[in-house]
Amino acid sequence: MSWKQVRPILDCLCQIFSFYGFSSINATQLYRAKFDRNEVTRPLWKLIYELLHFQFDCSVQIHSAKIFDETPTEKLVEIIRNQLNERGYQYEHIRFLDTQMERGSRSLLVCFAWLIHQLKFIDRCVENRRESMKINDKLRFWLENETTFWKWMESVLDDETPRNFSQLEAEREKFHAAIDTLDNALVRLEQLWISNDDRRMIREDFTSIIDSIDQQISSLFSQLKDFPRK
Repeated sequence: MSWKQVRPILDCLCQIFSFYGFSSINATQLYRAKFDRNEVTRPLWKLIYELLHFQFDCSVQIHSAKIFDETPTEKLVEIIRNQLNERGYQYEHIRFLDTQMERGSRSLLVCFAWLIHQLKFIDRCVENRRESMKINDKLRFWLENETTFWKWMESVLDDETPRNFSQLEAEREKFHAAIDTLDNALVRLEQLWISNDDRRMIREDFTSIIDSIDQQISSLFSQLKDFPRK
């Protein structure tokens, strides 16, 4: 689904959030999250936090935003994970998201959409609608066109699965390659010990092999550390 097709409903949703006192978020940010753009990761964490604490009082929303800004990042991630778990969020990728809020915007977009549905956010807004033609028009537009949003979210989910699978397969191959390197090194050590009486030469060869193993393992774990878990 193209940007042109989905933009009106994303704009509408962002304007509804703005009306009820949420921190600033726009349609472009939500759309970019589909492509896992890092720059929209923290705004989505903040939106999820505020949604979890939502009340029909703008002062409460402002207070939630202030708490978010003043709380250490890792603590915030822990709080949000626990609150999502309490509400029944079962997708395991939330447990592996970056605790520094630097990566994982696509997974957060999925979580955000789940919360809108689980909290019946729009239904609550309709039930508590105010004497404002602007917000009533936005709510009406959403109700008439929300199918577009959910179809777009289906495309977000479709994009996520194959990408993660191919990345996991690549990491599995790297891991097995490192294991093969270790096995070969151990065989070389055993052959050296059996065939060579020069202990000094064995010590030098042993040091060289250990250095090689250390480089291979360091490289492997560096790659795994940088792998964006979902």
